[in-house]
Amino acid sequence: MFSVAFVTCSGLTGASSAIGKSSAGSKPVNGFGDRPARDAPRNDRTSRKRYIPASENLLTGIIRPMTAPKPRRSESVVAAGEPLMDLGDPADVEVIVDLLSTDAVRVAPQGVVRVEGWGGETPLAGHVRRIEPSAFVKVSALGVEERRVNVIVDLDLVPHDCKLGDGYKVEARIVVWAGTAVTVPLGSLFRRGAEWAVFVVDNGRASLRPVTIGERNAEVAQVLKGLELGDRVVLHPPDTLADGGRLAIR
Repeated sequence: MFSVAFVTCSGLTGASSAIGKSSAGSKPVNGFGDRPARDAPRNDRTSRKRYIPASENLLTGIIRPMTAPKPRRSESVVAAGEPLMDLGDPADVEVIVDLLSTDAVRVAPQGVVRVEGWGGETPLAGHVRRIEPSAFVKVSALGVEERRVNVIVDLDLVPHDCKLGDGYKVEARIVVWAGTAVTVPLGSLFRRGAEWAVFVVDNGRASLRPVTIGERNAEVAQVLKGLELGDRVVLHPPDTLADGGRLAIR
């Protein structure tokens, strides 16, 4: 299963505003009390800001903090609890893959993931940590509304020269089934009524053969019944080809 994904810093911590007062009886916001700093200006008619004492520890428990894009980029009046910035560890990243809901139901936690298209030559290995319980609506490039689900992926090992950052684009392949099977190229399959069928090469002629297929990806399909290992099939058969038709082997 293939999908475009985005990288984020896992465990982003929001730093909220402690400026202004909350309603009476409410708890301090993010551990900041309503007391002003000792040397801060008094609240009067011309100054209504409240200042956070410099001794307050804003980064407790965060290692090598990185500031993500700030909701606010300049001074302004803010309400108590309003986000001011996001903090995260750039060395601890996760991949968010948005899948169609019909594909997401086939993904299992701890499923194997291969991350490609990140800028390096070697794909990155990962595993599914979480499938979000709710879907959201996303409009495709063709204007079609799609129900999509976010799948959170953790990378197993990040190379020291990997410079993935928050919001970077990658391509993810999630393994939903693996095993040994007889397969045929998708280009050899065609519909014959409600069934799938292929043309098998038999002594220079096309032999129509109904088949039952199972799992498939973007290139091949698993054949459950109808073909044997080593059978040769016609790739991209034309509409004019019929059962018993003569073939020119190339």
